[in-house]
This record gives sequence, C-alpha cells and structure tokens, in this order.
Amino acid sequence: MLSGNWVSYDINGANRISQVRKGETGNAFYMKDAAYNAAGALTGATLGLDGANQWTETRGYNSRLQAR
Repeated sequence: MLSGNWVSYDINGANRISQVRKGETGNAFYMKDAAYNAAGALTGATLGLDGANQWTETRGYNSRLQAR
C-alpha cells in the first residue's frame, strides 16, 4: 500500500544525491549536506527530519576503499 508521501532529491554537480527532501519543496530533509570522496563513496551527511532528532554520519575508507 502506498503512503501518499513524496520525497525529492537534489543532485550536485557530480551527479550525486546531495539532499533528500520531504515533499517537493520545503526545509524538512531526510538527508542533507551529503559529501562524497573522489571514488563516489559517501563520506558524510546530516540525517533526520528536525534539529532535535538529527545526527551527522561520517564514514572512513582505507586505500582499497573498504569501509573502516
């Protein structure tokens, strides 16, 4: 069953997702400030819908691009 909720994606200059927004417009984000390394792997992002429940996730990789 579909919930009827919408999400929209913002794409950066490297054609990667930079933000996932709740709905078509507005300031409620499921993910924002996404950062990627040169290989295209996600290195960090802010997750959560509001300031009280947001967290920052960071990821590290070794020289073989394996997650640490």
